[in-house]
Amino acid sequence: MNRALFPGADSPQPIEHLSIDSLGAQAGLLASIGRGRLTFGEEAAGVPESLIVKLASPLRRNRLVCTVLSLYRREYVYYARLAPDLGAPSPTMYYGDFQNPSSRFVLVLEDLHPAQVVDQIAGPDAAQAHAAVQAIARLHASHWNITGRASLPGVLDNASPGTRRLNQIIYRASLRRALERTEDLLSERSRRLMADYGPRLAAHQGDYPLGMRTFVHGDYRAENLLVAGDGAGELSIIDWQASGLGGALYDISYFLSGSLPIEMRRRLEKELLAAYHAELRRAGVRHYSIEDCWNGYRNSMLANLLPVVAAWGSLDTTDERMATALRVTTERIMTALDDVEAHEFLPG
Repeated sequence: MNRALFPGADSPQPIEHLSIDSLGAQAGLLASIGRGRLTFGEEAAGVPESLIVKLASPLRRNRLVCTVLSLYRREYVYYARLAPDLGAPSPTMYYGDFQNPSSRFVLVLEDLHPAQVVDQIAGPDAAQAHAAVQAIARLHASHWNITGRASLPGVLDNASPGTRRLNQIIYRASLRRALERTEDLLSERSRRLMADYGPRLAAHQGDYPLGMRTFVHGDYRAENLLVAGDGAGELSIIDWQASGLGGALYDISYFLSGSLPIEMRRRLEKELLAAYHAELRRAGVRHYSIEDCWNGYRNSMLANLLPVVAAWGSLDTTDERMATALRVTTERIMTALDDVEAHEFLPG
């Protein structure tokens, strides 16, 4: 920690003691996350006494998923190269490192305590949901309809031919186990849709009526939001492991379908989409109607099948709370797919 925070310092190292407390399963499915508390022997300007430390997952299966999908690399690139210019509300990085090909990975981030993670199982309240869709709209608007990657050094394209083929391989390799593990959870119609999407995934994810091409968070859900105080409060976005170029409406469809309780999503769905669309327009996006937004939302809902199937088919879910969150999120997503009749957008 001394070498990370005070590189090249000639004077005696100022940190006398470091303790790290795990933040538990809610803090990270694919990484090990803890709060580091520092005790200094002398004054250390600009360094707080509490920091967040993020490392690769100790679970071999989860770590392998992150390596194959470049998740640790994506998050490192976001904090090291993109965050200062994108202006998204996210923690400051004090130190970071990523090494190929081992995918050894570490981030030392600002601790936003006492801000609290929004509970994935309970879901956000209405004020938090509005704040979340407006925050992600501002991020999307910053690179709306981007045609290249020159302005975003190191960012990966979530819809490149190679990434789409890889996603399809992962999906089809995970599908059988996912269907077995969700047999008592999902309807026959939902399970049939999961199977039908497998051979069509690569074609669907290259279809940019999903939403205009922009920089996306890629895993935009309740437990990746920190809220200060009661109500909406000040919102910060964490966990950028799936970030990259993609269809904007994927972030919105994943958040609304997976994080909002079913009846709340049904009640607020179009209101929140209208708030998202209005924020895009305030940020300067033109020639994108609310009808385009709604159809892009319905279309992109199909892409939510990938995280559902990959999670059930690939991840170690021995932690009870993690398994509960996955079951709740899966039920919500599959119900939303049915509600908006997303099957109409299956290629072929």
